[in-house]
Amino acid sequence: MKYLKLPLAILSFILIFTSAKAIDKDSKIKAGLVFKFAHSIEWQNPRELSDFRIALLGAHPDLVTELKRITNRKKEGKFFIRIITYASIAEVGPSEILYVDFAKFPAFNLSALKSKGLLISDNNLYMDKTMLAFIQVDRKLSFEINKSNIQNGGLKLTSGFVGLAKKTIRMNEESPDSDFSEDINNTTGIENTTVVSPDNQVNQTSGLTEQSTAKKTEEKVARKAKAKPIAEDPEFVRKQNEIKQKEREIDLKMNEVVSKKQRLDQQLQSETLSTDEKIKLAEDRINLSKQEFGLRDSVVSTKKKEYENLQQELSKLNGKYITVIKELNLQKVLNIMIVAMIGFIIIALFVVYRNYRSKLAANVLLESQKQEITQQKKIIEEKNHEVLDSINYSKRIQSAILPDMHEIEKNLSDFFILYKPKDIVSGDFYYYNKSNNDIFLAAADCTGHGVPGAFMSLVGVKESRIANAQFNSPGKILKALNNGVKETLRQTAEDATGDGIDIGLIRLSNTQVAYAGANRPLWIIKKNSFNLIEIKATKSAIAGYTKANQEFEEHLIDLEKGDCLYLFSDGYADQFGGEFHKKLTTKRFKDYLISIKNHTMKDQRKELENFIEKWRGTDEQVDDILVIGIRI
Repeated sequence: MKYLKLPLAILSFILIFTSAKAIDKDSKIKAGLVFKFAHSIEWQNPRELSDFRIALLGAHPDLVTELKRITNRKKEGKFFIRIITYASIAEVGPSEILYVDFAKFPAFNLSALKSKGLLISDNNLYMDKTMLAFIQVDRKLSFEINKSNIQNGGLKLTSGFVGLAKKTIRMNEESPDSDFSEDINNTTGIENTTVVSPDNQVNQTSGLTEQSTAKKTEEKVARKAKAKPIAEDPEFVRKQNEIKQKEREIDLKMNEVVSKKQRLDQQLQSETLSTDEKIKLAEDRINLSKQEFGLRDSVVSTKKKEYENLQQELSKLNGKYITVIKELNLQKVLNIMIVAMIGFIIIALFVVYRNYRSKLAANVLLESQKQEITQQKKIIEEKNHEVLDSINYSKRIQSAILPDMHEIEKNLSDFFILYKPKDIVSGDFYYYNKSNNDIFLAAADCTGHGVPGAFMSLVGVKESRIANAQFNSPGKILKALNNGVKETLRQTAEDATGDGIDIGLIRLSNTQVAYAGANRPLWIIKKNSFNLIEIKATKSAIAGYTKANQEFEEHLIDLEKGDCLYLFSDGYADQFGGEFHKKLTTKRFKDYLISIKNHTMKDQRKELENFIEKWRGTDEQVDDILVIGIRI
């Protein structure tokens, strides 16, 4: 549809152009009259005016535009005309001329004027409310004047009003586009203007009346326009022939009467006639004179009837002519619309064809790009498959390095390990070892996750075994683990990485627990208590930016059977989810462990896994998860 906007705009412009002339006719006439009214009033102290203000309240936009067009070319003496528009009565300010449309503001009256100026009204039925009003007479624009209100307003009419009515007639009848800019001071006689006296009775001004002038002007224009159509009308020709036939008959009778009178006159001059004969002849002559007068009266009646018939035919033909003109104008508009529609269709077809060609070329390009993308996708899928195969194989290697669950179950009867990598391989790892009667168990969180984290976990498992083989104390094991990882990763060099491990390590000896931690605490829940005890870790990581030979604090705790121990990474508490997609937090993790402390360790693992999955919902797992639980 966006390609049709230009043709639609062109069509709209053509339609507006064809109708604009009729719409603007009255506005142009009113604008010219308002401008000329400014010339036709004697203004008080005109030299004190800095500019001449014409204010408009409720005026049609066409009237405002036409006034601005006229006044932009005019300069009145030493000041310029300024056009002001108001939207409400409250906004009305001082002005020399104020135009008010009473159809929009019927409550306006003379008392609302803010200065001594001329009030011009439109659509106003009450002349006592205004000084000058536009009116419609036989669908033609004219105006009326309330001379009393003008005088009471301190204004005086000048000879400038002379000829305005005649100018109005020409604007209505001949050329709606005529300009009022010509000087009208040379015209004489107010021919189309009525003056309202103080008692509101309308008196005709001196000169020709409005109706007679308008009627004569109409007849003159109609006769010029209709001379040819009247002569060609069959009905008119028939009536005209009848009238001529009657005229010929009357002429014959007149000639016969005249001949008889002449013979009687000759006989009356004869001296041989007696007095009685002369009286009889005189009576006959009188009768012939009466016949002559009757015939002349018939001629007058016939001429009058002919004139009336002509008037009737003229009126009928004038109506027909106006109808034909309207039909021709309508046909002209229709022709323009048809041409515009044809142009619109041609443009639309051109646009559609061009779009079709562009779309065809685009489809060819898209097909080529699609094939290229399909080929690249196939290559990427093959590469991705190879990478996934490699990572899956790495998972097998990592699983083989981690402690065997069957080996742990031989020495621990009630425990669980919840191990959920974020990706295929994990950066978290758990450590198990039995030395004599001591059991070593750890939960570790390496820097990163996925493949980088998995590499770190391999290093951590290897160095944990080496350290545990050398020492039996958790604190010393972590110290040796720190030095071993730093040496393996060459973190003593200047360009060393900051990768490290957070870990919690315990040694179980019957009911006594020795614990040491690097940023990972130990949680304890007593059998008969709903409080969680937290043994804090040393605030240093294994390797990374931790110095060599770092000491890790060791804690000895005596426990009872039924007490629970928990080691974990930070992945569980940092998981996003819930109603507002926020972190689970350590507090919620603690509260949930306390709520399920009486469950078996296997049930606790299931509860913890279900809880974290429900919390996560549709959110992505953000880190590797590792939780170890042991019941003494």
